[in-house]
Amino acid sequence: MLRCILFSIFALILLTACENPANTQPDKPGTPIVTYHVAKDLDQFLGQSNPKSCVRCYLANANLTGFDLTYSNLILADLSGADLSGANLSDADLASANLAGVNLSGTNLIGINLSDAVLSGFDLSKADLSELDLVRSDLSEANLSNAILTGANLNRANLSSADLSRAKLHFTRLSGANLTGANLAMANLSRANLYGADLTGVDPCRGANYLVQTCQGQTWQGSIC
Repeated sequence: MLRCILFSIFALILLTACENPANTQPDKPGTPIVTYHVAKDLDQFLGQSNPKSCVRCYLANANLTGFDLTYSNLILADLSGADLSGANLSDADLASANLAGVNLSGTNLIGINLSDAVLSGFDLSKADLSELDLVRSDLSEANLSNAILTGANLNRANLSSADLSRAKLHFTRLSGANLTGANLAMANLSRANLYGADLTGVDPCRGANYLVQTCQGQTWQGSIC
């Protein structure tokens, strides 16, 4: 009798284990990683084949120098202080990513999505940011002097106190952008869309000829265009 009872218990345990097997399969390439440990996230991220995915992961101060991150999904990732110099980020999605203190020198940014990204205080002088999605991005106090922003989407972006001197902003979308105190000296704003942009504190005598054109005849008084 006891033997039968023990056998029944063993059979039940075995059946339960078969119905709920442990997941021993490795993550498939492109599977989003959602953890908060930089070493673990970095190893898993770089271990994936392209396109890589690391949604909302923690990569602060990570060394990503020279890596091919083409088409990578880094939405909401914390990349603060990371070294991305020489990396290929073409067509990567960094929407809402934290990029504070990131080194982007020599980085390929063609086609990258930087909407809602934090780029405050960045040195992007002479950078080619043409056609990029920078909607609602934080570029306050950023150095964008001589930058190429032709056709870029900067609608509702924060460009307060940014240096945009000699920047190429023709055909750039700046609707609703915050340009309070920005330096637009000699910037090319021909055919840019400045509808609803806040130009408070911007010197109307520096690059004013472009501002008059883009405001479509409205009276510009250094406030709202």
